[in-house]
Order: sequence, then structure tokens, then C-alpha cells
Amino acid sequence: MGRKYRQLACAAVLLTAGAVFGGCAMVSDSTAERQVAAGRRASEEEARKQVATTKELEEKLARMHLQALEKDAEIKALNQKLEAAILEVVRAMAKLRGLSGRAEAASNLAETEIALKSIPAELALRPKDSDLAQAQQLLRMATEEFKKQNYDGTVYLTTQVKTLIKPRNERLAKGVELAKTEAEHPLSPMLALRATNRSNVRGGPGPAFKVLFVVERGTPLNAVSYNGVWVRVKTDDGRAGWVHYSLIDQR
Repeated sequence: MGRKYRQLACAAVLLTAGAVFGGCAMVSDSTAERQVAAGRRASEEEARKQVATTKELEEKLARMHLQALEKDAEIKALNQKLEAAILEVVRAMAKLRGLSGRAEAASNLAETEIALKSIPAELALRPKDSDLAQAQQLLRMATEEFKKQNYDGTVYLTTQVKTLIKPRNERLAKGVELAKTEAEHPLSPMLALRATNRSNVRGGPGPAFKVLFVVERGTPLNAVSYNGVWVRVKTDDGRAGWVHYSLIDQR
């Protein structure tokens, strides 16, 4: 009788232990499932945020691309109008046969050819591509007018070429007179920008540099170069310094 009782007691203990361990396993499995579900939700939320950010960036890029195309179309139309106006002036000069002689026209033509061939190789001192292309086109026109003995037209066209090149070089040269910093990249052409908020203009490309002066929102600024996220700017009254790129925008 005692032996049978002990056997029943052992069986009861084993059943109880099995139930306890089984319950622990169920609790452990439930906790793991909750952790997996929480991780999945976090991953899905992060993925949604990344998709939204990517979409926003794509839309911004598309807007900028369309704006660039629109500006290119405007420039092309203006250049066509300018070329047509120049051609009309040249034709009128051909009819007038004014005071310019062959020697003067030849001299101007030669000077202009030399000026175009002597354009600096340094990017910061070169005319922008559109100015250079227009200058070369006008020089070709000047050569043709010289062959037609339209010397007034030749002088006029070569003067236009020099106007396209000289001010550009002078303006950019002034922009690079300031002492350069390491890793500074010139902007060619200089960008006409404005301050988007009241902004500190610093003595160097970083928040640790001294504040030289403060510009108010809407102040016109000319961007000369950049270093990382800092942009070197000049004001219309000749002051210069550095501002963070997020504080400036197109005029």
C-alpha cells in the first residue's frame, strides 16, 4: 500500500512539473512572438518613412529639373532675340557704309581673336559656357562681315564679343581676390542669391568662426565659392564672409 502510494505521488509530481514547464514554454513563445511582431511593425514604419522621404526627394528633383529646363528655354529664346537684333544692326551698318575703315576693322578682328584664344584655363576666370559660345558665334559673324567689306558691322560685332568676355573676367577675378580656404571650390558663374532669414555672416566656413556682420532676410548676396555646407558670399556694398547653405536661396 505504501509503495503504491509513493508511485502515485511521483506520478502527480511529474504531471505538475510537466504542466509548469509547458506553461513556461507557452509564455516564452508568446513573448518571442510579441517581440517579433514589434520588430516587424518598427521595420514597416521605418520603410514607410524611407519611401515617403524618397518620394519627397524625387518630387523636389523633378521640380528643380523642370525649373532648369524652363530657364534654359528662356535663355535660348532671349539669345535668339538678341542675335536677331544684332543681325539687324549689322545689316543696317552694311547699308550705311560708315566711318570705320578696313584697317580699324582688321585690327579689332585680330584683337578679338587673340582675346578669345587667351581665355584663362582656370575655371573661376573663364566665361560661362553660354557666354563663350555666343562670343565665338559673334566672332564668326564679324569675320563674314569683314569679308563683305562691312567694316562698321565688323567693329560692332567685335566690340560685342569683348563686352561678353571682359566684364565676366573682371567680375570673377574680384570674386577670387579673397584668401581661399582649404577645400574651397569656386562657383562659375557667381550665383545671385538672397538671405532667407536674418543670418550671421562669419569669417570662415564653420560655426566656430567669428561673426563679421549680420544680414537681414531678403538681403541680396552673390555666392562666390563653397566649402562643404558653407558658402562664401559678397554683399552689394562689398562686404564678404561665409553663411550656411540653408540660409540662402535664389533671388
